Amino acid sequence: MNLKKKLDALCTSREFEKKVIEWIVGNNVLIAFFVLTFMAILIRFSARNFESGDFIGSLSPWYTHFKTHGGFAALKSPIGDYNIPYQFLIALMTYIKVKPLYLFKILSCIFDFLLAIYSGKFVYYISSERTGTSRSFKDAISNMTFVLPYGVVLLLPTVVFNSALWGQCDAIYVFFIVLSLFLVYRNSYFLSFVFLGCAFAFKLQTVFILPFFFYLYFREKKFSILFLLFLPLVDILLSIPSLCMGLRFSKLIDVYINQADAYHYVYLNYPSFWAMIGDNYDYLKFVAIIVTLIILFVGLLYVIRKKVDLKSSDNFLSLACWSVWTCVLFLPSMHERYAYLVEVLIVIWFFVEFWSKDRKNLGMVCVVACVLQLITCMQYGRYLFNNSYMNFGLTLMLHTSTYIFFSYKLFVKGLLEKEETIDEF
Repeated sequence: MNLKKKLDALCTSREFEKKVIEWIVGNNVLIAFFVLTFMAILIRFSARNFESGDFIGSLSPWYTHFKTHGGFAALKSPIGDYNIPYQFLIALMTYIKVKPLYLFKILSCIFDFLLAIYSGKFVYYISSERTGTSRSFKDAISNMTFVLPYGVVLLLPTVVFNSALWGQCDAIYVFFIVLSLFLVYRNSYFLSFVFLGCAFAFKLQTVFILPFFFYLYFREKKFSILFLLFLPLVDILLSIPSLCMGLRFSKLIDVYINQADAYHYVYLNYPSFWAMIGDNYDYLKFVAIIVTLIILFVGLLYVIRKKVDLKSSDNFLSLACWSVWTCVLFLPSMHERYAYLVEVLIVIWFFVEFWSKDRKNLGMVCVVACVLQLITCMQYGRYLFNNSYMNFGLTLMLHTSTYIFFSYKLFVKGLLEKEETIDEF
């Protein structure tokens, strides 16, 4: 009798185990979504107490300034060189009874997740566009075409280091740029430029993506050049609370002027092209700007003469990556954080390429993505942890040669002209 009960209990437990396994197998994508999300939160939580030099020397004093001068009342006399909307958020933080270090990091980490969501949604949209499947977010989180890019962006070393360790806010403006690109890809031009204006209101580095919008303008001719007025207009609208508190209007302009002229170095903690030449800022600043404009103009001529189809997702994303990377590599005074945007865009393009029928460029995109991550991680380590275990010259050569290889594939081998199709995962 006891044996029969034991056998019945064993059969029952096996049936329960079988149902559990079937549920796990049937919901593996959804489980992956929550596991990746939990891992991302755990990693960021573990870095919560790390204080970077920027936090000690800039963010913490700025917070103290707003705290001791009445919170929002201090908006009339901004401090530091960050944009006015971000300073409004710092003032808002002073009313929340949480450790300032945590507040800065929580704000940035929130935008990490928003950035990851729209990166995954971008890939999922392109996939569903080709396959005719549902484009709703509810269906997206149960589809690998969303979950994998979401997870990779969320766990990307430079994304984690930027917010969770450094306490920097690059995820904010990059999120708005990715959202803007997503909308312009869907032909929602008005909203696209509104969110591009939001990006510009938070970071001057938004200008890195402007050459790509000029490519779209001259090639597609589907929006007015006057849409660029949204950039200063949205900045003004987001600064209204500060203006109401007594901030002088001229301060909105001064912030951008001061940022553009803050660092008198041709290259700064990042292996840009000019590190091979020298660091004579007075003589090389305008040379660097002119060289950058010439390269971008040659790209524009190619796009126009070859009639590159920017409705193609591969062409759209590859050209966006190339134009941003050109700015970062050739403009003067580039920091280690300024490649953030291209590092995220290349991941989005990688997954679009991964789920296409023609994957012949997948290896090339993977190499470029890994090189960009490797280079920036080394520069982050140098700043955050005083890591000197690297050869800057070798890093510089790797960076420049990878860019040349990428440009060769795009413009000489005609990668921009190839047609692409995407399979459903």
